[in-house]
Amino acid sequence: MATMGDEQLKEQLAVLQAKLAVLEKQLLQGQQDVIRETVKEVLSQTQKRDGLQQEVMFKFRRSRKDLIKQKMVDSCREKQMTVPELKFMIVDQMGYASKATFYRYLAELAGVLDTSGQFVRVAGQVRAQGA
Repeated sequence: MATMGDEQLKEQLAVLQAKLAVLEKQLLQGQQDVIRETVKEVLSQTQKRDGLQQEVMFKFRRSRKDLIKQKMVDSCREKQMTVPELKFMIVDQMGYASKATFYRYLAELAGVLDTSGQFVRVAGQVRAQGA
């Protein structure tokens, strides 16, 4: 048998459950709003890059190949290196290029770098562009 106190407790429990559901919904909505605003702010900041920075990065990306090839030549000029040592430095240590790209650049430098012996030697002069 349900007593008068049990009925009041059930009503209070129902009211509290309804209030809890409303509060949970408000909390979820607030969290979604915060996330949405944070994403908008981050996107707007990444889109507002400095013009000079964009220009420098564009020029760097265009001349990256020449810079890496020049680094390869300079490294061989400074120190006696084998092909695996040069590959380790350019690919593994510095992360300038992938292994395939390194060997492609090495092939392009065939007139400049002599890889026929034990060590890589500088065989010719390097041009500033398109070495």
